[in-house]
Amino acid sequence: MSRFSTEGLALVDTFWTHFWQQDQKMFAAKHPSAETVPPDNGYTLWPVFIALEAIVEAERVAPGRYTEMLSVTLNALERYKSPQYGAYCAWHNFSGNDDIYFDDNAQVAIAQIAAYRLTKEESYLERAKEVVEFLHTGWDGYRGGVRWHMRTSGPPFTDRNTCSTVLTALACLRLAQLEAIDDKLRQRNIQFAEKAVYWTIKELKNDQCLIMDGFSEHNGCFTLNRTTFTYNTGMTITALSLIHSMKPSDQIRFWALELATAAIDHSKGLFDLSVRGMGVRYWWDATFFTQLLVEGLLTFLDAFGRDIDSRLTSRIAIEVRREMEYMMDYLKDECDGLYFRNLRLYTIGERQLSQFKHLTGDRKRELQAEGSERVNGPGEPADRALTKTLLGNGGAARGLLLSASLEGDTPSID
Repeated sequence: MSRFSTEGLALVDTFWTHFWQQDQKMFAAKHPSAETVPPDNGYTLWPVFIALEAIVEAERVAPGRYTEMLSVTLNALERYKSPQYGAYCAWHNFSGNDDIYFDDNAQVAIAQIAAYRLTKEESYLERAKEVVEFLHTGWDGYRGGVRWHMRTSGPPFTDRNTCSTVLTALACLRLAQLEAIDDKLRQRNIQFAEKAVYWTIKELKNDQCLIMDGFSEHNGCFTLNRTTFTYNTGMTITALSLIHSMKPSDQIRFWALELATAAIDHSKGLFDLSVRGMGVRYWWDATFFTQLLVEGLLTFLDAFGRDIDSRLTSRIAIEVRREMEYMMDYLKDECDGLYFRNLRLYTIGERQLSQFKHLTGDRKRELQAEGSERVNGPGEPADRALTKTLLGNGGAARGLLLSASLEGDTPSID
């Protein structure tokens, strides 16, 4: 078993022990921190489905070992489901809860479909089909794109984001891959995905061939958010690759090639451009975002690897391995086996700042403590204790387990 498989499985075991509360049948943190809800510090939906996706990958790498954990987590997810809307709320459902995000629900459906593919448990597929039907309602027939949230009362709920649009496309495509669905449903979902991905490329691809975050509404006008998070480009690469596998197209291939090449270019915006040395630049954001870029690059290799320059396939594999090794070397806390979440070491703590200075030679860099790495509470982030989060560890584990395919441990991710 490869280093990535070994570490990824160990991390799933560790985050399960640390965050799963058997008596309450939910994930919770020991201290109030990012993505937790008082009084029990239970986790919101986002970290739970990221952990679920990591457990899915663990079961794929080690069949049978995580079957029970997978079932327990999928059942725990049902606490968030609104029977009224056929979708999952950001927190446990209660009467009148309409706090429902389209990007969250897309990832829930993707995880349920992946679980079905592994286990053939029909209930997982039925849940996913219901969610995908809900996702179709998020399309803005006037402006294009999928809304961020089901509420239509104004910003930020009415933003048109890459995450809501492309993750919905991915949920449609993952459903369309299944032999168990009829052809009419398959074609409907492929067509929706094509519409969503074409809109994203047209409206949100920048001049670096990276995907920007989306449009935010202000006073009835939509303004462009130009931030290039790693996951936006990653999920778009995945969607393009899946569309091409179903409906081969030179245009789709061209766009996928553009994005994949830009995603590993150290001079472009997915890397921490504040670092002067090109050779010590790494992806800039967080483990729970980069795992979707890893997925995108590996899906790209599956779809196009035989048809493109072997030098590019080699560079992609090298970059993914390099990023995973960086994560293992610098984000892991050997004291508990858990990972911090931010790839910019100078946003975590003094120890990581020292490591950053040694790695990059940037002796003047100061600590820019991120609140998401700290216990919630009064005062500045740097004055509060460091902590670990389910979101950060689920993302790290999934990235590692996906990367195991580069080491020959697992089949390709499709």
